Amino acid sequence: MLKLKNNFLFGTLFTLFSASSFASERIADIQFSDNNFRNCVQSQASTNNWTYTDQVTELSCAQAMIRQVDELKYFQSLEKLNLSLNYIEDIDVTQNKQLTRLELSANKITDINLQKNTQLETLYMSMNDINSINLSKNTQLKVLSMIGNKLYSADLSKNDKLTYVDLGRNQISWVFLPTNGEITELSLSNNNLSTLNTDNLTDLRVLRLASNNLKSLSISKNPNLMLLNVKSNPLNESTKQELKSIHAIYNFIFLKDF
Repeated sequence: MLKLKNNFLFGTLFTLFSASSFASERIADIQFSDNNFRNCVQSQASTNNWTYTDQVTELSCAQAMIRQVDELKYFQSLEKLNLSLNYIEDIDVTQNKQLTRLELSANKITDINLQKNTQLETLYMSMNDINSINLSKNTQLKVLSMIGNKLYSADLSKNDKLTYVDLGRNQISWVFLPTNGEITELSLSNNNLSTLNTDNLTDLRVLRLASNNLKSLSISKNPNLMLLNVKSNPLNESTKQELKSIHAIYNFIFLKDF
């Protein structure tokens, strides 16, 4: 019985230690694999009088020539992280569960797991090499920008709180939009869309769809639409006439002739 109790106690302590092993490290003791990342973190630690990692809730290391950020696992209190304009290929933010804002634009990232980042509200990941992303757990997401990646599709059906979406300059052939969407601005220009249903986006004000493969488009369920760009689409004549008619009635602004 004593042996069983000891084993149980050891297992419990091991679990607690494992769960909290990165909870509060001394920043000065961390062995960074990238000197540029170390310099950025230590500089901000000095400026903000940070000693331990759990004091760090916001970190901005944009345009710092960083290639590796393996030590993000120690900063579990991070709420805002900006690593844009670097040379990062691999990144693990599964330990950063408090993140609400993540900026990673203009890197070389090909894949990212955001399933643990359920508090995320803002995601900027433009100009990377991502061909697919799972956002089904990011139900708090409000702002999404992934311009200039290699996405073939976009499933946003679980992201009912989105208000701004820009997925321009990808290779998207289909997109699933939120059923009860709050999106006010949607940009999908320069993709491979042949169909799009925006009927559930009753708050939509800006819709950019230039340079796709759309032959038809209905915006009759988007009464708040103020700006529409459908340039360079093979729209059929009936759709053109419908859009012109709605334009005349509601005074839409067409950026370009279609």
